[in-house]
Amino acid sequence: MSWKIYTRGGDKGSTALVGGKRVKKSDARVDVYGTADELNSHLGMLRSLLSKEKALFSELDVIKGIQNKLFDIGSYLATPKDDAEGLGKIVQDPEITLLEKKIDFYSEGPPAMTTFILPGGGVVASQAHIARTVCRRLERQCVAFSEKDELDAPVMKYINRLSDFLFAFSRYISWKLGEEEFKWEKAKNVFENS
Repeated sequence: MSWKIYTRGGDKGSTALVGGKRVKKSDARVDVYGTADELNSHLGMLRSLLSKEKALFSELDVIKGIQNKLFDIGSYLATPKDDAEGLGKIVQDPEITLLEKKIDFYSEGPPAMTTFILPGGGVVASQAHIARTVCRRLERQCVAFSEKDELDAPVMKYINRLSDFLFAFSRYISWKLGEEEFKWEKAKNVFENS
């Protein structure tokens, strides 16, 4: 027998968490693991774009590894505390250290920042910026959720470091592909010269 995509269980606005407990789809837990899934989808798009750039092939496995870790984190977030005991430690310190090493590596090539960078550049770098902003939202939601239900500190640290990683990676992508970064300038009246 094959696995059915639809169950009809959510037709009235509830969903099952890992372990079977049903909650409203508006529950904060559903929101936070939904954002983890959204981020994973944006990373999937980033990976697809990277696969078309020979200069960035070596980074495909890095993003794939992060996607797998993010899926683990999403599963953890979808599991009520009472059912989470068997999960073990979701994020290990060496995984955070690895992200930090990649941030350092990606920061070595591009020129030093002299001003803020606006999201954009080429398509691949722009996708990394989109993923970064979704990661920041996930982090905010995790902080809010942790006020009512304890979250493992290394998970929070990993998500925080991941957004830094994505910023450094977006700059690295622009540099590696020879694309101009968009630097922030104090806004002027945009209609002044129209």
